[in-house]
Parts: sequence; structure tokens; C-alpha cells
Amino acid sequence: MESTVLDQDDVVHRVKRFKHQSYAESLKDVHLPSALDLTKFDNDIADNESHFYASLQQWRQLNLSPSFIKFANEADPLSISMPLLLHNWRNIVALWITAVDAADDEGLHALLDLLQKVAHDLRTTLSPVYANLLAKP
Repeated sequence: MESTVLDQDDVVHRVKRFKHQSYAESLKDVHLPSALDLTKFDNDIADNESHFYASLQQWRQLNLSPSFIKFANEADPLSISMPLLLHNWRNIVALWITAVDAADDEGLHALLDLLQKVAHDLRTTLSPVYANLLAKP
């Protein structure tokens, strides 16, 4: 009888199918991300800028919905910097509510994304009207 000699190519490597994860890591795969998850806002902006304004500029290039264009034209000069956004937040919220009422599906997607950004920028300042904003769409 021949003795069988295994070459290095003939060796079968086992692949581990199970990898241990902590409970928190496994929940990240299951649950939707939070609206105030800070990892989404890690892009570098200056101290005087806002995530709302940066996102508004991005959406202006992507969205041509009439209701969104009207909102963007009116909200743009009110939110150029973080101090302006903080000063004009009630006007911007009123404009947002009007735009949501008139928005189609295209415009609504952009407006809801901007709500998330303004909630991140203003945090507790927005708390008196935040529940009403969430009930709106």
C-alpha cells in the first residue's frame, strides 16, 4: 500500500462561521440608526458653520422639487452661519412646516433630512416645537 503524503495545497483549512459579538454590536446590525447618532455628523465643518446649511447646499444641487426650491431660497439667507441659524430658528421651522404641507415625495425626502440636521445643530433649542415637527409629516 502506498502511504499518502499530504502536500500543503491538499490541506483543508477550516473557516470559522461564528464570530463572537457583544450584545451592543449585534444590536447595531438589527436596529435603525438614531436620528441624533453623532457618527453621521463627523464630517469636519468649522465652528461657525452648521450641518443644516451644508446639507441644504447639497440638496439644492440634487432636488428640483418646487416646494423644496421655495423653502431653500427662503431658508438659505437665514442659515448661512450657526449664529444666524440660532437667531432665525423659529422662522426656519415655520418655513419648513409650510414646505412639508406643500411637498411632494421628492421634496419631502430632502425636507425630512434637513429636519434631522437642524435637530442636530439646535438640539435643546428646538425642544419646544420638536414634538409638533415629528407629528407633522
